[in-house]
Amino acid sequence: MPLLLLDVDGTITSTWPLERTTMLFMADCLDDDASMRRLEAIAAQSDHALSLVELMNAVFSDVVYDLPDFYRAYDQAQRELLREKLLPSLSVYLSPEMLAWTSDLNVSVGIATGSPSQEVLCVLSELGCESLVDPAFVVDRDTGGLEKATGVPLRTLADRATGKTVFIGDSHSDREGAERANIFFIQTDSTAAGLRRSLLRARLIFE
Repeated sequence: MPLLLLDVDGTITSTWPLERTTMLFMADCLDDDASMRRLEAIAAQSDHALSLVELMNAVFSDVVYDLPDFYRAYDQAQRELLREKLLPSLSVYLSPEMLAWTSDLNVSVGIATGSPSQEVLCVLSELGCESLVDPAFVVDRDTGGLEKATGVPLRTLADRATGKTVFIGDSHSDREGAERANIFFIQTDSTAAGLRRSLLRARLIFE
């Protein structure tokens, strides 16, 4: 089957509310007022484009975290917030209706993202799209191994598909990865209308 790949953050939603809430909880657990102030300063910049690792370095500069330790602490904090139903609502760019045509055209839907697995499941569940994504075509922070920009995770997914692969993303690294993987890329603009236009373009490619 052909494959439609979707990025997560900036494409089907913004994960910033999840990241902000999770990192505030981490700072609170550490009793780290300085980190809280730095995070709130970043939050005031509504157009920031920092990755999770960049946020870690910017916010927790007084805390000695190596990357695996940070990921473990982040995932643990998010699990706790999820269990207590304290995670915020998300901006809805994607709806199940927007993917209805994929079933009609026998197109598989996959996810290619640098977000953690737990966060991806949370996003898809809130958007009501979890059942529409084929788990065989998902790479994320925990399963991808290499960065998307290398093209390797995208090429791996494309090789599992039969037919065309189209990747919709919002960032330069998404485009770079698609070019290196030699798959078709459609740029979206981090809005529901932009994603709708991108999905229409993708449908026309598959028809």
